[in-house]
Amino acid sequence: MILGYAQACATALPSETPLGKGPLARASASVSAAGAAPAVDAGPPEPSPAPEATAELLPPTKDAGSSDAGPATASAAPSMDAGAVLAAASTGAAFVGSYLGKDRALVRLSGKPDQTEDDPKARINIAERGTDAIGITLVNSADGSPICTLNARVEKSRAEVAPGQPCFASGPSAQSNVMQGSASIAGKRLTLDLRIEMRVTANGQLATGSIDYHFEGTRQ
Repeated sequence: MILGYAQACATALPSETPLGKGPLARASASVSAAGAAPAVDAGPPEPSPAPEATAELLPPTKDAGSSDAGPATASAAPSMDAGAVLAAASTGAAFVGSYLGKDRALVRLSGKPDQTEDDPKARINIAERGTDAIGITLVNSADGSPICTLNARVEKSRAEVAPGQPCFASGPSAQSNVMQGSASIAGKRLTLDLRIEMRVTANGQLATGSIDYHFEGTRQ
């Protein structure tokens, strides 16, 4: 990264060592066939309770389309739909960890040639700061000290860095603030991009410029 370049014109910039369906119950209704009514012998006609008695002995019939869906539904395991799964992943916890990888910083400063710095041992640490917020810390690869910590708001697998936060150079002769930035997580893979504006004063002269920073790393 680039901690020394801005301070070479006044100050420079550092490099560092430096995310069911539950089974559905199916109820089947059994339909019982009724037996034949018993015969009645000839005699004086009188009301016979036999049909009523026979009706009491027969099991209640069910329509072919009926089912015990009520109890079966109550006992079915609750399922997590895609929206719930997505909501669970849309938290700062998906980003938390220490990431090792590589970064590249392209420094443009008026009156100076463009400079590109690569760090194959870049490191970034991320901590959760609420269910939808994280702190992204860029780490100096030379000594393990933090360069800056940037607050970001998480939405799904992406985090937007709040603009205006200082990073890299800070002091009376050199200042640099984030213009825009974002991080994304895919499994253990983190990508971070920052656009930083820079102002450097040297020998009474003001130079302005920018830093385009890119990091790719894997959670350890």
